[in-house]
Parts: sequence; structure tokens; C-alpha cells
Amino acid sequence: MKAGPLPALIFLAVAAGGLVVTRDRMAGRTSAAAEAVRDSALDSPGEPAGGRTAALRKEPDGHYWTTARVNGTPVRFMVDTGASVIVLTERDARRVGLDLDALPRNAEVTTASGRVRAAVAMLDEVTVDRVEIARVEAVVIVDGLEQSLLGMSFLNRLDGWEVTSRAIVIRQ
Repeated sequence: MKAGPLPALIFLAVAAGGLVVTRDRMAGRTSAAAEAVRDSALDSPGEPAGGRTAALRKEPDGHYWTTARVNGTPVRFMVDTGASVIVLTERDARRVGLDLDALPRNAEVTTASGRVRAAVAMLDEVTVDRVEIARVEAVVIVDGLEQSLLGMSFLNRLDGWEVTSRAIVIRQ
């Protein structure tokens, strides 16, 4: 299946509350230490370099991709720093054990195609190589999403991350 560009998502509201859309704090910053971590992660993304690191590689389509384990199940994600939270397709949500019939669609998500209703879920665990984050908020979009997105609800929980020309290097 050919993967095309997907719209960035912005999380608007959950029930009566809301989430703040955060910006990329690390993009454009480099240092000798960051360069060493990046080079080490690119050479051996599963190995720690001054902590647990992983490289989310840039693919030929120009997007950054990774396979993460969500609740123990592998899920292929496109990294989307414009998405406030992790966004799962219906198929991936069912594969990781979410009961979509029990999740209320009480979130509204804006995409390039307009607003859609989405179900809010809490993922027990999201792991990329050795980087592991527990209890990560996500939304499930039932219609119109072809690829799950690794958004800011995961990235903001890291100790740091930086974008390079070949990968997004994450640190915990």
C-alpha cells in the first residue's frame, strides 16, 4: 500500500476539558552531546547512549516512521509533531485490545478534511526500542484515517528529542 501525506491533527476538546497543543521544543537545537546521542542512535538505535535512546528514521517518502509496541502489540506509526496526542486507526486500536464499543466518542479532532468525532483512550504502555512510556493518552478515529500517528502525548513525555535530516532521536 502506498503511504501518502496525512494531515496534521489538532486535538480540540475532551469532554468538558481541553488539552493545550504544545510546540516542538527541541527542533533546531544541536550540541556536541546531542550530536553524539544522534550518531550513536542512528548507528545502533536499540542501544543506549547516555540513557535510553531510539531513532525514528526518515523514510524515502520524507516522513519519519517507527514501529512501537502498544500494550505489547507492534503498531506502525508515522511521527506527527502536529498531532497533540497519539492517533490510532480503528484497525490498530482493535489490535492493541481497545474495546471501541465501550469508548465514547467524546473528542473532536480537526483534520484537513474537517472535524471528526473520536474516542479517547488511555494506552497502558507505548515502547519504541528501549524507550518506554506508561499511560499515554490517545484518540481513535474510526473513519478516514489510513495510518496511526505518533503524536505529542508520547513525545512530550520524553526527556528530550531532536529532529535531524535522517531521524528523530528520542531520549529517556
